[in-house]
Amino acid sequence: MSYKDVIARMQSDFEAHQDKDRAEKMSAYLKHQFEFYGLMSSKRKVLSQVYIRQLVKDHKTEYDAVARYLWSKPQREFHYCAIEFLKRTYKVWDKDTIILLEYLTREQAWWDTVDFIASHLVAHYVRTFHRDDYGELMDDWNNDDDFWVVRTSILFQLKYKEHLDWALLRKYILRHDESKEFFIRKAIGWVLREHSKNNPARIIQFINDNPQLSGLSKREALKHINRK
Repeated sequence: MSYKDVIARMQSDFEAHQDKDRAEKMSAYLKHQFEFYGLMSSKRKVLSQVYIRQLVKDHKTEYDAVARYLWSKPQREFHYCAIEFLKRTYKVWDKDTIILLEYLTREQAWWDTVDFIASHLVAHYVRTFHRDDYGELMDDWNNDDDFWVVRTSILFQLKYKEHLDWALLRKYILRHDESKEFFIRKAIGWVLREHSKNNPARIIQFINDNPQLSGLSKREALKHINRK
C-alpha cells in the first residue's frame, strides 16, 4: 500500500469523527489560519496511531515525501501527524533533512507546529549532524527575515539541559533583544526560563545585565525562579 493510500484511510477516519463546532473553535484559536476536523489531541492520536505506525513501518525511507504530502493537506490535524511521524524516523535522516525541516518551519507556520519542530526535530538534527558546530548552521536561521525561523534558532536548545551552548544562545538572544515581535520575545523568555531550572544564577545575572530585554521576556524568564 502506498503512503498516499495509508493517508487516505486516515483521512476517512478523521472525517468520520469530525466535530464541526469544535473545528470552528480550534480554527478561531489559531486566528482562522487553518482548517480543522475538530479532533482533540487525545482523539487524534488514538485515530492516527495505527496509520503512523504503518507509515513508519513501510515508508520510513520516504519520510520527506510523506511529510510534505501531509503538510499539503488543509486540515491542521495532518500537520500534527507529519511532525509526529518524523520524530519516529530519526534513524534514516541524513544531512539533507534540514531542507525538509526548514520547509516545515516556513510553510503553514504557527507556534503550534514550529515549537515542536524546533525543540524536537531541529534539536535532534543539530545534535546529530552538527554536534560540534551549531553556529555554522543556525547562524543563518538566527539572521533570517522570517521570525518563525528566528524563533526556531532560539528554541532549538530548549531541552538541551547540560548540553546547552550558552555562548551561542546568549548571542542569538542579544541579536534580537529589542525585537518588537511577540513570538520572538516569548521565545527568549521561554528558553531562559527552561534553563533557569539548571542554572538560576546565570539567568538572573543575564537578566540583570540586559535591562533592554522586553518585559515579556523578563517575566517569562523568571517564572520558575520566582515560584521557587
